[in-house]
Amino acid sequence: NLLLLRRRYNTTPETLLREKRNTTPQSPPAPNQSKSPASSSRSGGPARAGEMDPDEVKSKLQGLAFGNVLAAAARDYKKEVIAKEKAQAAPAIHDEVDLDELLDDPELEKLHAERLAALKREVEKREVLKRQGHGEYREITEGDFLGEVTRGDKVICHFYHREFYRCKIMDKHLKALAPVYLGTKFVKLDAENAPFFVAKLAIKTLPCVILFK
Repeated sequence: NLLLLRRRYNTTPETLLREKRNTTPQSPPAPNQSKSPASSSRSGGPARAGEMDPDEVKSKLQGLAFGNVLAAAARDYKKEVIAKEKAQAAPAIHDEVDLDELLDDPELEKLHAERLAALKREVEKREVLKRQGHGEYREITEGDFLGEVTRGDKVICHFYHREFYRCKIMDKHLKALAPVYLGTKFVKLDAENAPFFVAKLAIKTLPCVILFK
């Protein structure tokens, strides 16, 4: 029979045997033979081998989270300890500086001497300016005018009239500025008593403030 079939269909015996096994009907699986893991877990039955209990998984996750919290707390505590140790060590480093060496430093002595010399020159300059009439708001006469304005680097002269209210306001402001700007001399001159300089300077309106440099 096999030879006839081979000749008829031009197939090998091995091919026929495989086709025969594949066409053999298989018996259907027995009902309720196995249950899925989902149905077993829903029914509350025991878990199969290799599966984890949900309660056990939850417990392990909670343990891991608690362990992470403890590790973070330990790191923060270690940082605080290191910071306190550094803070305590800093004053000790500053205490090691020898003050005697600083006092004997030639550079510091040089700076100190230069600063003292500059202060001394400033004091002397202020005294000279005060003797020249700086630092106060004074009234001068027409005869003193040329000497006052030519002996100073900066001189402000206020030409005023005794009965003009705006001249009194100007007097108030100039009196406040005089002690602040010691390098400038502040004086005032009655315009009625100085007709020569009023004409030479072409003063037309009072109050009139002129800066001489």
